[in-house]
Amino acid sequence: MNGRTIITLIGLSVVAADRCAYGDERSWSAVLVDRLQRRYEQTETVRVVVQQTVYFADLGTNDRVAGTLEYRRPGMLRWELPNEVYITQGDNLWIEKTEDRQVYAGSSKNGAWAKAFLFLTGTAQLTKVFKIAEPLPTERTELMQVVSDIDFDKSWLRLEDQETDAVYLLHLNADSWVDELVTQNPLGNWVRLQFRSIQVVKLSAKRFKPHLGKGIEVIPF
Repeated sequence: MNGRTIITLIGLSVVAADRCAYGDERSWSAVLVDRLQRRYEQTETVRVVVQQTVYFADLGTNDRVAGTLEYRRPGMLRWELPNEVYITQGDNLWIEKTEDRQVYAGSSKNGAWAKAFLFLTGTAQLTKVFKIAEPLPTERTELMQVVSDIDFDKSWLRLEDQETDAVYLLHLNADSWVDELVTQNPLGNWVRLQFRSIQVVKLSAKRFKPHLGKGIEVIPF
């Protein structure tokens, strides 16, 4: 018996156990949501290595950047990328442009990934923000044509923003952590976040404050 077979058997055992626990009348997506929400409700602080890839289908090219995502419940998030840092505390969002010595200050509700990250920081229940289902067949087909190494197993959820109609595809790993998050930007390009090296670590609240010292220009938006 090879490694892939063992992993498959373990996965099937988890599926069977969950379906027995929740009953056949519940959808598999509802089971995944419960597992996901419990995981993040039980975790106060986390650090994750994130790789963001934008797929330009028309050009046949990709734009890839790596960074670190940290969050502390409730409501604190820090996403550090080369040359810029995104920080949220509650409804406040700061974007630090480190090379330009500028900080953009505004509402976290305007952030590109704001809704998708709400449950990470303990400020929203998934079912209150999104309409949740399994990914549509058309979405699977289109995405697999662009992202050749994506694996659509049974652990994907489709999150549809009930206010803006934006759609996020989210994947859970075997420990119920989010390890992939995919959406389309306003230009129609697929954007993929891959979460790696997920660590439960102690993080000071000071990590989630912007640098607003002397010589820093603050720009409202």
